[in-house]
Amino acid sequence: MSVVCIEERAGQQLFAFGTQVPVDLTTTPEPPLAKVLVASSVQVSSPGLVRVLRQLQSPESWEDSPFLRRSLPLVLVGGACRFDEHIVQYDSELGLTWSKTPGGAE
Repeated sequence: MSVVCIEERAGQQLFAFGTQVPVDLTTTPEPPLAKVLVASSVQVSSPGLVRVLRQLQSPESWEDSPFLRRSLPLVLVGGACRFDEHIVQYDSELGLTWSKTPGGAE
């Protein structure tokens, strides 16, 4: 599974991970932006993490992009994405890691 890491800054502004390139998930990215997004993608193979990430949905706007149609955007706030009972974090050495939030059921 290909996951595109996107950072949320200043409350609502989205940027390609580690860049100053703004991202709008409601419009189909032009090829230059799509290539930047692909460059900030991570391949996920851990069955547990893939199962967790499949709960998320790709925006319809990405279906029209040949570069992104099989990718999932992961919006990280402060380096992490929290949803349901899980937290997915980006670590510069380990890549994406995931865990249950305290009190989450298996």
